[in-house]
Amino acid sequence: MLSYIESVIGYNFFEDFLTYYVSNNFLTSIDQYTVRTTFSSFLEIMYNGMPDTVNQVLAQIDWEAWIFNAGLDPTNSLDFNNPYAQ
Repeated sequence: MLSYIESVIGYNFFEDFLTYYVSNNFLTSIDQYTVRTTFSSFLEIMYNGMPDTVNQVLAQIDWEAWIFNAGLDPTNSLDFNNPYAQ
């Protein structure tokens, strides 16, 4: 999931997010609610005055699917079709 978030916001913003997360939550346990709310507040700070951009980034991440669905990550779909097989 973290790799996917990095692919959405870019390497530099992701490093800034990790720094922001650790500085705000260094005495707490990691849980999905804290990661999600901290990520949202980080985006609001990074994209200050651009709520449409924040909403576009948040819309790209299906938190429920990443956290609660079993199996492969939601962005990975296996395709076993082989055009060479008859």
